[in-house]
Amino acid sequence: PQPFNSSEALDHILVEGLQTGRDYVLSAYDERTGARVEERVFRALDTRPRVARFAIASCMMDILEAFQDAMWDSLQKMKPEVIFFLGDTTYTDLGGGDSVKGNWRRHIESRRKFNIYKWKRLVPIYATWDDHDFGGNNKDGTLARKSDSLKSFKAMWGWAPRGTALLGPSVASQVDLCGQRFFLMDDRYFRDPRGASKAVQWGSNQESWFARNLAASSTPAWIMNGGQFFGGYLKKESFEYDHPTELARITQTLKDVAAPAMFASGDVHFSELMKIEKARVGYETYEVTSSSILSTTNPIQDTKKVNPRRLTSTWHHNFVIIDSDPTKPNGIDFRVRSVGRRLSLYFDKTCSVRRV
Repeated sequence: PQPFNSSEALDHILVEGLQTGRDYVLSAYDERTGARVEERVFRALDTRPRVARFAIASCMMDILEAFQDAMWDSLQKMKPEVIFFLGDTTYTDLGGGDSVKGNWRRHIESRRKFNIYKWKRLVPIYATWDDHDFGGNNKDGTLARKSDSLKSFKAMWGWAPRGTALLGPSVASQVDLCGQRFFLMDDRYFRDPRGASKAVQWGSNQESWFARNLAASSTPAWIMNGGQFFGGYLKKESFEYDHPTELARITQTLKDVAAPAMFASGDVHFSELMKIEKARVGYETYEVTSSSILSTTNPIQDTKKVNPRRLTSTWHHNFVIIDSDPTKPNGIDFRVRSVGRRLSLYFDKTCSVRRV
């Protein structure tokens, strides 16, 4: 894809027929000299139901160059099998101006700076967006150039679904991995401003797509969003604060289906683990927020507002590692760790969800 710049493009390569447990090598050569200029190692992910390790990260500001090497190094050393980026994969509004070309250029600049894209061993990454890679701080569905932002994001993160994977409205997608389902939702493209009549965040088409596919299986499901679901206590952007009526419909859907569900989010520039009360979805569950891996944060930022649902939190630069076991009847067990530079451990909790 080459949406807005004649000198910079991306190639998407589809490789099929891979065997699990075997390394493959992708090499790139200079067509003039024949010299090898790049090499990457990768392997197919074993997607059978089993204990699996995945990472969640959000908020990646490329101007904080002093931190990025150490953060990506820690993430690499934790050896996640899959990585989920939950929004703000690029701060397109920092230097990109209010233009489609600026948005594309900022995506390219972040790709060139971040070490994760230069790892010798490739790790599968799935992504959804939030306000900064969508088009600007707290922007919503009224953004005039949102279709061009969508084109840029899909050029960066787009993929062709295979097997049970699904693409939904806008940037929404579903992947089934290791006995779990992951719903990466779009909290920006269809979003109404707070206070609008019958305001929604996902919108009717995305909401219906989610409900239909969630109900298709009893396999445990992670519901992933750029912004927090149960962040109403902050009195700023969250599903609970901005669009409580739609959130009530979604939680009712969770009550009506057989699949146990957990929530994951980013955005707020601190990480926390919340226990969500049984009254909301019919059983106790959790929301894991991972933010920020590489953006602004301040001491005690996570505790400035009291959150009665909070089990633990940290304000430090961090990402979250989850080791999850979906093989238990009617639920899932998982360990949640917040990890920072030099493998600093900020919290470590074990959780169990049972849909009885």
